Amino acid sequence: MEKVGRYMTREVFTLNPNDSLAKARNVMLTKKIGKLLIVDEKERVLGILSRSDMAFALGKGSPRWRKRPIDQMLVKDLMVTKVITVEPSTPLNEAAKVMLEKDLSGLPVIDKGRLVGILTTHDLTKYLADYGSSDLRVRDVMDKKVATASPFHSIHHVVELMASTPTRRVVIVDSEGKLIGLISPFNIAFTKFDIKRKVVFRRSLGGFYEPTHRKVAYFGIAIAGDVMSSPVFIIHEEDSVTEAARGMVNNGIGALPVLDKNHRLTGIFSRREVLKVIAH
Repeated sequence: MEKVGRYMTREVFTLNPNDSLAKARNVMLTKKIGKLLIVDEKERVLGILSRSDMAFALGKGSPRWRKRPIDQMLVKDLMVTKVITVEPSTPLNEAAKVMLEKDLSGLPVIDKGRLVGILTTHDLTKYLADYGSSDLRVRDVMDKKVATASPFHSIHHVVELMASTPTRRVVIVDSEGKLIGLISPFNIAFTKFDIKRKVVFRRSLGGFYEPTHRKVAYFGIAIAGDVMSSPVFIIHEEDSVTEAARGMVNNGIGALPVLDKNHRLTGIFSRREVLKVIAH
């Protein structure tokens, strides 16, 4: 079995516990990463902050302090402090087992007391894409319990569904049950809304209407259809887990809805399923 040191991500992005969540969000967006390690002045790991943590906390909007602007909220208020670490020599299957049992998406890698990298579920997906068995089918390991919602459901409802499912994904279907979108923690935490503005017209002395310089902003209630990713990459039950992993790596995604031969939604294959395959 390959070791953690070969597949870990060596470039690690860190923040101070007193940095703002706005800074954390900006780093995740600009660096295109899903988690940050929180360290002290001596580079000792104090915690870890993921975009899932931000999505669930900000999406639920409670307790009251979470309703403050994120530039007034600190990383230490949301970071997970019970951090489990591994060494470069740790076998990948052992690391995957820990991540699966503890519901973790990343493990800091420590070598002789020094932070040298982080092993993420994305790293393990790349391993499966390279060395996975072509005989193991998606149907054998997929999660058959798929959280689904309408494109007209509220974001609050979607976040509650997402928090209750191990895959941290909600599949969006239309009134006929047809797959039309997918929502992940990234969609919740990092979606930017375009504010629609309307020009206000006034009546001139000549009886004509002319635009003023005032503009009125229209704010709607955000619904699932506003933040979902669409179109959606999919995989079929009969495809191999290696094909699924390659599809996830090549397209930079964390989960694939699974369809049967009649194009019906039957499950979902996520990085959690990747952990299951590698751990056993």
